[in-house]
Amino acid sequence: MNLIKLLKKHGILFMIIVVSMISLTWVIIAEKVEVKSSSENEEEEVYQLISKLAKVFKLAELSYVEDIDAKKMLESAINGMLESLDPHSGYLNYDEFKDIMEQTKGEFGGLGIQITREDKMIKVISPIDDTPAFKAGIKAGDYISHLDQVSVRDETLTESIKKMKGKPGTSIVLTILRKGEKPQKIKIVRKIIKVKSVKVSYQDNVAVIRLSVFADTTQKELRDAIKNIEKVWDTKKLEGYVLDLRDNPGGTLKEAISVSDTFLDRNLEILSIRGRNEEEVDYIYSETVDFLKDKPIVILINGGSASASEIVAGALQHHNRAVVIGTKSFGKGSVQTVKSFKDGSGVKFTTARYFTPAGKSIQAKGIVPDIYIPMAKLTYDQDHFDSLFSESDFNNALDNEDKKNEVDKTSRDDLFEEDEEDDSKKVVKDFQMNQAVVIVKSIGKISRISNDTEEK
Repeated sequence: MNLIKLLKKHGILFMIIVVSMISLTWVIIAEKVEVKSSSENEEEEVYQLISKLAKVFKLAELSYVEDIDAKKMLESAINGMLESLDPHSGYLNYDEFKDIMEQTKGEFGGLGIQITREDKMIKVISPIDDTPAFKAGIKAGDYISHLDQVSVRDETLTESIKKMKGKPGTSIVLTILRKGEKPQKIKIVRKIIKVKSVKVSYQDNVAVIRLSVFADTTQKELRDAIKNIEKVWDTKKLEGYVLDLRDNPGGTLKEAISVSDTFLDRNLEILSIRGRNEEEVDYIYSETVDFLKDKPIVILINGGSASASEIVAGALQHHNRAVVIGTKSFGKGSVQTVKSFKDGSGVKFTTARYFTPAGKSIQAKGIVPDIYIPMAKLTYDQDHFDSLFSESDFNNALDNEDKKNEVDKTSRDDLFEEDEEDDSKKVVKDFQMNQAVVIVKSIGKISRISNDTEEK
């Protein structure tokens, strides 16, 4: 039956249906064409912008008031493109690429400071131990507003870093903004920075391991230090360890995994790494045995503990291998990949986020300590303690028959130092460290009591 006969038989109703179907068909076709056109338009816009970049460069090259450095201009364009993604991505020219490779090896030139960019200023993640910045009193959380009296407001992070680096022996003035204080200018002399990742000290039968940075040699330094501690100490008398990660800005992911592995038994998750495709997850597990043989560990963190430090703290905290104390960490939970080019330059850009074994992202949140202990000043009540009267002060008091266990009354002096603001007072040298040692000793005592109870 043809269309004319259908129209005669069913009249206007059929005509409306046919027209409606034709209209719907055209809508569907139009939508498909529009989607395809939109996709093509986006791709075309990208090519147009690339073409525009070339045209702008050519215009500047021909018409700018002064001769331009073409290479510098194009490198700045590449760097600006990458830095617009996040603070940790950027272009590295030959010298910058060489510097970043040297930093991972633990030796480089500069001030010894890890920084990022925030609120159009430079924010200090942390100074590295025993470097010019550290000795000058630069602190984690400080803001740098000027370099040699020039504002950093319109500079990229890469440009600011380049200014702070220079020949050893030359100096630079940093204008520091610190909460609750007036702006101050600090002059720092540049030098070759040789970073020793690991330092060991002792407090009351507790070994304190200070990790200042995660460089290529950190794992070896750490395990050598542990072996040396075991040679020096009778392990039965050693009550435990404090792992000090305060103001540790991080370093290589490889070393973060190796350090975590040092304190965990086999087959425990250290972290997971997730890229753009959330379904592709790379889980990293420990491979060796616990080097400390279940001795108590307390980890100290603060706002300057970032990246690799947060991986270690998060892994040991999750597996209840350590008690984490201090203040919340920095919150850098992203992985950067460095790619090199044949001319010796390179790029670094964020390729993934990492997560704790609990599946929690560290990015912009940080590690929250188990016990919050701020940096505080604890004053020693000298009048009270020095005036205490005890049994031994009587002239005819009986002697203690056990001469070996005499109490050293001066031992407490190791914990205190003169208050910089008041010479007549003494304060605890490091309140957070003091509390870390107390917690290690407490865990050890509770563990011994528990073991004794089980044996009985």
